[in-house]
Amino acid sequence: MSKNRSPLLNCKQTERIMKAKLFCFVFLCVLFLPEMLSQNYIPYHQKVVSAEDAITMENYDFALNMYCDAFSSVNYSFAKDLYNAAICAAITADTAKMFSLIEHCLKQGVDFDIFETNTAVFATYFSDKQWERLKSNTENYKINYLNQINTRYKDMLDSLNKIDQAVRSQNEYYFLHRPKSKKAEIQREKIRYVDSTNCEFIKQLIIKYGYPSERNMGIGNTMCYYGHVCLWHITDSSFLEMQKNAFLNGEIPVERYVAKMEYCHKDCYNYFWKEKSADENCDKKRAQIGFPQSHFFEHLQNYYKKT
Repeated sequence: MSKNRSPLLNCKQTERIMKAKLFCFVFLCVLFLPEMLSQNYIPYHQKVVSAEDAITMENYDFALNMYCDAFSSVNYSFAKDLYNAAICAAITADTAKMFSLIEHCLKQGVDFDIFETNTAVFATYFSDKQWERLKSNTENYKINYLNQINTRYKDMLDSLNKIDQAVRSQNEYYFLHRPKSKKAEIQREKIRYVDSTNCEFIKQLIIKYGYPSERNMGIGNTMCYYGHVCLWHITDSSFLEMQKNAFLNGEIPVERYVAKMEYCHKDCYNYFWKEKSADENCDKKRAQIGFPQSHFFEHLQNYYKKT
């Protein structure tokens, strides 16, 4: 007669199975964590374009709503977009949103002086207690912001930038006046070598530190990080794939990505002629990735003339 299995044994087996399943779940989470946390920023850029177009039509309420929709859809918003949204909030007298957006800007490295010098928009709020609170805390915001920047990473890219620029500045005369000379060809070979070496080194840096963006590089004085020049010159296909992923994850501003694709002859958005009319197909491609269409630049010129 066969013996019945012990209920205790069944419990132990169940416990082992549960632990094995938990281990597999944790392993898969770690394996696919970058994909799980990544975001597609194209809808963000599309909403920002709608907001900017609304500004040119002086529809600031709609622009502010579009900005807020864009910000709520991602975990990091570009500083220049936050600043423009703060201006819209100030013009529409949405004080609560304005101060919230200004504080976000300060946390991301925007100098408070930029707001104080824009007297046309913000002067009426200078005496507000909230304004005084933000002003008195600017030093703390700056310290916290600087602590977020990876200065070691930035220093390494600065060094690569110097090498990139040094080799390109050598014998510039031969590039301009004797492009087919032997010296010009030797110089081109040096440039190809530097770009290839930089490419491999930068790939390893990206794997270790992430793609260089305003999140880890800072925004400098332009309220936007457009990338080190050495990143612009690399046209290696695997590196371009890294840049594509960085764009989709909100590490690269859309205009910088578009310009790089055209520089590498990978795609054409008519970016370098953006103030001229683009063809219909080009405008469709622009809309798909959240880059302004040709009519926007016409609206912008008219807006500048009025304001």
